[in-house]
Amino acid sequence: MQKQKILHLQEKVDSLTDDKNFLRARLEDVSSDESSDSSESSDSSDSEPRTKKKKDKKQRNKKKSKKLRVDFRRVKNPEDSIKRYHKVLHLVNGGFTKAEAYNKMNVDRNTIVMQAPIAELAVANPEEYKAVRATFKMGESIHKCSDVCLARCLAQPNVDDKKIEREQCPS
Repeated sequence: MQKQKILHLQEKVDSLTDDKNFLRARLEDVSSDESSDSSESSDSSDSEPRTKKKKDKKQRNKKKSKKLRVDFRRVKNPEDSIKRYHKVLHLVNGGFTKAEAYNKMNVDRNTIVMQAPIAELAVANPEEYKAVRATFKMGESIHKCSDVCLARCLAQPNVDDKKIEREQCPS
C-alpha cells in the first residue's frame, strides 16, 4: 500500500515537473515574442489568448507602476495642508469626484478629512488661525495642529458661514 502511495506521489511530482518546464518554456516564448514580434505567426492558436492575457497583465502592471511614480510631497506645515486642501477643492469644483480628486492629488480621503479643520479655520476666522499658526513649531505634528484648529472651530461656531459656504468643503 505504501509503495503504491510512493509511486503515485512520484508520478505527481513528475507531472508537476513537466508542467513547470512547459510553463517556463511558454514564458520564455512570450518574452521572446515581446523582443521580436516576428515569431507570433509560428505560435499555435491555443497559445495566442494566453499570450494576449499575459501582455494585457503586463500593460496593467505598467499603468500601476506609472501611478506609483506620482510625485509625493509630504505636508510639513499648515500652509502646505491648506494648499493641498484647496487643490482638491478646485478639482472637485472642476467636475472630478472626490475619490478622483484624492487619487489625482495622491492623498488619502481620511488625511483630507483629518486636516480639513486647518483650512476651515483659516477661511472662517483668519485671526484665530494666525494665533494657532504662531504656536506651531517646525517638526510638530500636523495632526496636533489640526486638533487645535478643530477645537477652535467648535469653540466659535458659525463665525463666518458665508465664507465656508462659498468654499464648499470637500470633506
